[in-house]
Amino acid sequence: MRLHMPAPTWSSSQTGAVRTDWSHTRCSRAGPLMAMWRVGILLCVGMSGPSSPPANPQAHLQPLIFMALDILEDDHGQFTIWGASASGASVLLQVQGFRPYLYVVAPAAMPGSAPALDWFEDRGLRESFRAVVNRAIPPDLRVAAVLACDRRPLQYCRPADLGPAASPMLRLEFDPGTSLRRAAPVLARCLASPGLLEAGWNFGAGTMFESEIGLLQRFLADMPVSGGAWLYVPPAASPKAGAPAPGYTLAQEDRRAAGFDIDATAPWQALTCLTPDATQLADAGWSPFPPGSAAAGCAAARAAAAAAVRGDLPPLRVCTLSTLCAPADGADRVALPEKGDPLVAICCLLTPLDGGAVQAKVHESETEGAEAGVAKTEGVEPPPSPSQSDDGAKAAQNGEESEAGTGPAALLTEAELAAGPRRVGLPPAPPGAAPPGSLVFTHSEAATAATMPDPASGARTLVFRSEAAMLRAFLAWLRAADPDLLAVFDAGRTLGALGARCAALRVDGGAAALGRAPPGSSRSRPLRLKRITTYSAAWVRSQSRMSSTSNQETLRAEVDGRVVVDVQRQVLTSQNLSTFTLTDCVQSLLGGTLETLAPREVAALAAGDGAGLLRLARYMATRARAVRALLLHLATVPDMVEMARVTGLTLGQVAYQAQMVRTHSLLLRTAGRRGYVLPARLEAGQLQEHTFILHPVENRTAGLYTNPVAILDFASLYPSIYRAHNLCYTTLVHPEDRGLFAEDQTTVTPTGDVFVKPAVRKGLLPAILAALTVARAATRDQLKAATSEAQRAVLDGRQKALKVTANALYGFTGAQTSPLQCIPLADSCLAYGAQACRRALDALESASRSGELGPIGRGARVIYGHTDSLFAVFPAASTPAEAIEVGKRTAAIVSAAFPDPMELKFERVCNPLLLIHVNRYAGKTWERPDSQPALMVKGLVSMWRQAAPIVRTTLHGVLERIIMRGDVESAIAFVEEEVRRLLSGRVSLHELIMTQGLWRITGEQVSSAAAGDPAAAAEVRGPHASLAVRLVQRDPGRAFVLGERLPYVLLAGAPKQDDAAEDPVMAVRSGTRADYLLYWNNKLVRPLSEMLGHCMPPARVQALMQGAHTRVRVEEVGSRVAKPGGASLSPPTPSPRAKGRRQGAAAGARGGRQVGMTAFYAATAKCIGCKRTLPQTSGTAPALCEICSRDPGIAARVVLETTARQAEAEALRARAGSICRACDSATLTQPFLCENGACAIYFQRREACIDLEALGETWVRLRGGAAG
Repeated sequence: MRLHMPAPTWSSSQTGAVRTDWSHTRCSRAGPLMAMWRVGILLCVGMSGPSSPPANPQAHLQPLIFMALDILEDDHGQFTIWGASASGASVLLQVQGFRPYLYVVAPAAMPGSAPALDWFEDRGLRESFRAVVNRAIPPDLRVAAVLACDRRPLQYCRPADLGPAASPMLRLEFDPGTSLRRAAPVLARCLASPGLLEAGWNFGAGTMFESEIGLLQRFLADMPVSGGAWLYVPPAASPKAGAPAPGYTLAQEDRRAAGFDIDATAPWQALTCLTPDATQLADAGWSPFPPGSAAAGCAAARAAAAAAVRGDLPPLRVCTLSTLCAPADGADRVALPEKGDPLVAICCLLTPLDGGAVQAKVHESETEGAEAGVAKTEGVEPPPSPSQSDDGAKAAQNGEESEAGTGPAALLTEAELAAGPRRVGLPPAPPGAAPPGSLVFTHSEAATAATMPDPASGARTLVFRSEAAMLRAFLAWLRAADPDLLAVFDAGRTLGALGARCAALRVDGGAAALGRAPPGSSRSRPLRLKRITTYSAAWVRSQSRMSSTSNQETLRAEVDGRVVVDVQRQVLTSQNLSTFTLTDCVQSLLGGTLETLAPREVAALAAGDGAGLLRLARYMATRARAVRALLLHLATVPDMVEMARVTGLTLGQVAYQAQMVRTHSLLLRTAGRRGYVLPARLEAGQLQEHTFILHPVENRTAGLYTNPVAILDFASLYPSIYRAHNLCYTTLVHPEDRGLFAEDQTTVTPTGDVFVKPAVRKGLLPAILAALTVARAATRDQLKAATSEAQRAVLDGRQKALKVTANALYGFTGAQTSPLQCIPLADSCLAYGAQACRRALDALESASRSGELGPIGRGARVIYGHTDSLFAVFPAASTPAEAIEVGKRTAAIVSAAFPDPMELKFERVCNPLLLIHVNRYAGKTWERPDSQPALMVKGLVSMWRQAAPIVRTTLHGVLERIIMRGDVESAIAFVEEEVRRLLSGRVSLHELIMTQGLWRITGEQVSSAAAGDPAAAAEVRGPHASLAVRLVQRDPGRAFVLGERLPYVLLAGAPKQDDAAEDPVMAVRSGTRADYLLYWNNKLVRPLSEMLGHCMPPARVQALMQGAHTRVRVEEVGSRVAKPGGASLSPPTPSPRAKGRRQGAAAGARGGRQVGMTAFYAATAKCIGCKRTLPQTSGTAPALCEICSRDPGIAARVVLETTARQAEAEALRARAGSICRACDSATLTQPFLCENGACAIYFQRREACIDLEALGETWVRLRGGAAG
């Protein structure tokens, strides 16, 4: 979507009046006049007049219209707004003069003193009060102004606040830059001081409001403005009789911020936000322009306002960025750029926001240097040949090699990359064009070429002599490309590596200047990284469980002038994946695979020749395209922008702060418009009420239902309760005032709390929820009519933001972490919800008994209910279609018993339904009579992300056969076969991978435990946590963060699961065997028994759990066992009780038992025919024992079986290799290097190779032919 504004008309006589000093804009090649239009500033003069420049060029500027991308709070109370105009020009607006403030209740006169104080009319009274206060507080906290306001406290509806005679509030404004955090407690002491009492002003307790609102939050709410909001700023008018009208002024050339097309300054009063927030979206009559304002008469402003309501975006440019480090010593360890490991490659992919297939303009040159093979970069002239370069010629004469190299191997320098226009053009690509090509920066002393195009991947590689030269060239390219957004995956690793290497090599003075301001300028600030943790480890430990969200700690990157979009952050907060690596995200969300190279392989490729560098470039280009694909698939930018617009926050706040902040922002905005002020943080407490649960186990309703079961849900139960019963902070009656309202004016909730009815005061929360509902309905209608994908992405992001915001309001009122927790409000909502479910249950069963539901509805009863859902079985319904009909009729009858807008809706019918426990069920579902049935599973182990694939697929297969096919016998046969396959070792190691998160454990605790700290080791418990400790012991550079999820497999031979856990890639490298029996006994038996216990008799279940198929064991001959020279596996994690013993012992050490995984496998030869143990012999063991060797039939059978197994392994290796070739960066002559631990094909390929190696040993034994 693009912002469309009417183009101006120009006469030839106007061109002479246009300023010509705008050549710094990126659009200057089109001429100064059109450059003005393209950056969104219209220059108009009269139709006639002199052609010389006017005396006051500022008078010829017209309004500035742009979309805010980021809003920062600067020193001294100023704000910096970065943005982009309708044409994509970069805008820097300095906003000045905004004062922080807070509210206090206006003091009443002392008894017997002067008449009632008139704070509204008596300015002298306000000034006198300000003078008294300023004498009592430090000078740097002085009050700049006192204004009288008609405001009411948000908390409680008190009779004194309802009438016109209510006491006003005083708004105390401080000088810009004053810290309210410091000023509020000082002011509170001042208001309670005897001096004010002596002056005749009596301040009671609790009279201060909104003293905890941060300055940025206050600015966003008052303007109002947000990330993604379109802003209108008029130019400053020339001074006449009085002060000039507020507006923007352009920065003088000597003070202009380099790197921006437009640099302006404006007072905060000049800004008008054109973008509505959540509540304004629902107001059909809303207009951003005050009546009679000059902006309302501006055609460009009106067009921009209409586009802002639609949600249009400017033509933003996105640079997808990927970096890669390698260990300097070439070892197989994690690279640490902050400790000297080099950055070996940087990949950039420049695209427009909509992700269209475009390619950067390449300005070809016919110079001699180009013909000689010198690299040409997008928008960059090729460097001169050495013979044309004075420095190069001089170096050649002196027998030295210049930095740029010589001849065809000349490398691009920073100056050459920075040449040409400041921005690289991005013209639309023709239909069917190839995806945009990547630009890869790398360095190698061994390379023989400066540029290496790769037609296969579309990547173009620039090779430099040193890492420092590569970094300088990349930073120069970034400033030339000038993207608005930097898209990365894991900002800490991607951008953190850039910052660390720039600092180590002193590039740009040691600061990674990724922002728009060039290095050395007053506005240039280095990259800043900040740790972000949604929930602390201590808070998580205080909770009973933490499984529904991903609390992984991340790093927030801040770059001035550009928005950093971390795709991993969005995946963490919106998806429920096993792990959150790039490879797992690509596989889970995009359905593809991604090559993963070990650090040692990256180091080898980076140190190799041109072929290795090209392979590295293909690898990097693939990863950059994967990040871009995730960005588009998840609609990351539209979702961020719409959530910011709806809630009134910046893009960074939306991405990195919790939902509480979003709700608080919207409440602050709406409360201010309605004349309310927010109190300080309320005291947290514990809720007393609970959600409604009709427990299937306690009520003995769990089981397999073959009659249709209808699922009925209350639509947005808690939001509708707030609206139906007028529940709000503003309607809650203070306990002292309960006798002051008439009985018909209040509602008493089931908890005994009292709220006034809408006739007395309409609640603020119900009004917000009604507006969100109306806005979402309108947005969904627009979404159905949308034609372009860009428009659909914006509208879909908006409707999701509105839905999430509405559903979060209850949590905001009830959560202990909320700044405005209100126990009576949240408890009343919970109690009303439970009451609604019980009333619905009674109404349903009563309607069934009375015959209101018709013949099909007779005998209906509720078998399960939770929070807002009821499961009703209809025994008289013979088909799902009949159950759907009676389910809809039931929903309508029950809904009639509730006040508007509470409504029970029919959701779907399950036939059959397997109900096991609370929030654990599965069913064959229909939503319409003509729809195709689908398998619905909720809460069962088959859906758990932490469960091993063998567990999930087995349980899902059982459900599919029982629920979808109605074939219990087929399910039993399927289980028996899967158990045989598991216990015989015929499963891939990939099928056994489990994952767990370090919910309660920080990276520092893991490192301390690895170093032998007993206290930390006592906290680090569980297989995954113990594995994390061992991984750090093996590689001290490995670091973990709070909430990080680890994949692991359980290997055979360990006494405890904590010791059995191993990294899957390490395990498959070493060829070690999993503990198959443990997976069966500990991971499969219980969920299978629980599921099948409702589908067959107990004796049948016991036979299935203990049958002959459960006694199968791994065939020892030719199986995967630890091989000499395999990966080194460290010992189990030392016990915290092992005080006095050496911690972190090396592999193979003794500590009362064998340690080291290879010690669990003794080299014992067995007969291939009968599996008897053979006596010890020197040299190669024979294939058959003495008994089997006398039977020719046994020998023939063994040969045939070995041949068949070898053919099967070779076929598997070939199939896996062909699949790997499709996504591998290797050419046909290069070996596979991928070690993607999330890819099943990788494990199949490695295991096939291990099996073939073991079969090779079997053939050696068979050819020996000796008998034992």
